[in-house]
Amino acid sequence: MPVFLFLFLSWQLGNWQPPMKMLEFMFREVGIALVVAILITWSATYLIRYSARRHFFEKASSPFLILSLAIVNYSVAEALGGSGFVAAFVAGLLFDYLYRPSKDMRLIEESEHIAEFFSYLIWCLFGAYSYWQLQSMDLSWSKLVFALVAAILVRVIPVLFSLIVFNGLNFKEKFTLAWFGPRGLASIVFTLMVLDSADGLLNELATLTILTSVFIHGITTRPIANSFSKKGLAKRD
Repeated sequence: MPVFLFLFLSWQLGNWQPPMKMLEFMFREVGIALVVAILITWSATYLIRYSARRHFFEKASSPFLILSLAIVNYSVAEALGGSGFVAAFVAGLLFDYLYRPSKDMRLIEESEHIAEFFSYLIWCLFGAYSYWQLQSMDLSWSKLVFALVAAILVRVIPVLFSLIVFNGLNFKEKFTLAWFGPRGLASIVFTLMVLDSADGLLNELATLTILTSVFIHGITTRPIANSFSKKGLAKRD
């Protein structure tokens, strides 16, 4: 969705960049982020395991290790010209893969509580911002259509395409993963980061898209979940 939003705004605002130049910029940022995430996360995982075996840190402060790891990956990637968000995201996946085989899962479980707290905090900040944004927003049909297309189609089609190789899932299961899979938290973070520098149209479209996603996916959660529960009961019978 961020790529689609960027291309649309570049066309609307007259700042269209050649596709190859945009691809070069994207791959450079992603490449730097991947290298940073792999090097830092692998080193950090080794040091954490080494320190845990020798009791070099307090268990009470251990959940903040993962938070620090995300901050370090983000900061280093941004300083080197890469994408901090990609680095932090890849670092989380890599740490989960490298550390999960160990028997001590307390580090990951307690860190998840911290992550949930910050996600709730971000949602509260976005709620306050969206209320202020809606008061001054110049609503139009084109903006509403864009929000609907971005929330319903743009985020669903790529996930469906990526699930083609999973033959064990039927279409309904794949569509459910695509419908609920990509959540709007990343879009909220991106929007909050560029409030002072971004064009007003970008803020308005991001706000409308996220609010549309919250409403549509919120009201469809229970019907879709019930359809799977009824299916499970039918199989047991």
